[in-house]
Amino acid sequence: KPLGTAGGRLLSLAFSAPVEGAGPRYLMASTSGAEATLVLMNWDAEKIICKCKLPGGVDRLSFPSQPENLQVTASGPNMLRLMQIRHAKGEVSLRVLPAFSNLPEKKILDHSWLEGSRLVVIQESHIHIISAEELQVVRTIEAPFGEADLDEVTPLCVRAFTGGFILGGALGYVAVWESDDGGEGESMKSVEEEYRLSTAAKVRPEGDAVCALDITVGEEQLLLGFGNSDIGIIAMASLYSTEEPASCHAMMGNHAAAITAMDMAVHRPLIVTACKGDGTVRVWNFTARTCEIRANFGEDSPCAVAIHPFGYYAAVGFGDRIRLYHVLVKDLKLHSEIPLRAVHQLKFSFGGHLLAA
Repeated sequence: KPLGTAGGRLLSLAFSAPVEGAGPRYLMASTSGAEATLVLMNWDAEKIICKCKLPGGVDRLSFPSQPENLQVTASGPNMLRLMQIRHAKGEVSLRVLPAFSNLPEKKILDHSWLEGSRLVVIQESHIHIISAEELQVVRTIEAPFGEADLDEVTPLCVRAFTGGFILGGALGYVAVWESDDGGEGESMKSVEEEYRLSTAAKVRPEGDAVCALDITVGEEQLLLGFGNSDIGIIAMASLYSTEEPASCHAMMGNHAAAITAMDMAVHRPLIVTACKGDGTVRVWNFTARTCEIRANFGEDSPCAVAIHPFGYYAAVGFGDRIRLYHVLVKDLKLHSEIPLRAVHQLKFSFGGHLLAA
């Protein structure tokens, strides 16, 4: 549905917590520009009920996990503001509350609502726990990933769950902070002990940063977005395993740079692409609209690619050779090599019995 915003593109969307036995009541969107426009929509009625402007850009919106809590937060690189959804005389408005006290003027990367009236905020390399009732920072965590050798791992994204919050960071790390009292303790005296680091694990051997994350409704699976445009899913239980390292199942995602070469099979619904920038070759099923194979060649970047008309062989050109691969269900298996330098174009003949380079 067009939201009727006069501003630029939408930067962020957020649903309010679902009401028991029904779906969410509100949807909020923010537009780009020097002055962000916040649009609040009644999701059931498909109607825009109010708009509000905030100075500066807004790239993250968040609602509390309790549907009766009629508040919403907006954050951007240089701001974090709390707003109340007010109903008066049949009209709905957004009241912007004063800024949070003792919050340093540094870049804000992400934020999320915790249980109760607390927020968790990522500000550069630190994590802040903020009270929405007192509008102030009540705790600062300077080592969000724990151990001394993880000091260089900076947090990039955060999501709350029933028992605490999860951080995604640089070098492929994920950290889980849990509440000792189930999230019910609101006493300022126990705020330092309220959340503790339960585990920190590297879920990506290649070290790609975890730039975005979300958790399923049952809180059994964690969805991860990486800096190289890949998407992965991991079981929450595997983060706590001491016997085996945490294993993230890659869902392929997209190339992280411009596509260098591309070809299409004739007898199978397959497209093969090569990207010199990220060093990968990917095989896509254009009927299912999914990436079925991702082959990473690292620094030996592919320069050209072609797929056999039948779709069961692929030729990949590198700096000093051509490699022929079997196209399997989930992988490429090397068949043979041809030494040939500086190949930039590859193409199979219509019958597939010849390869031009």
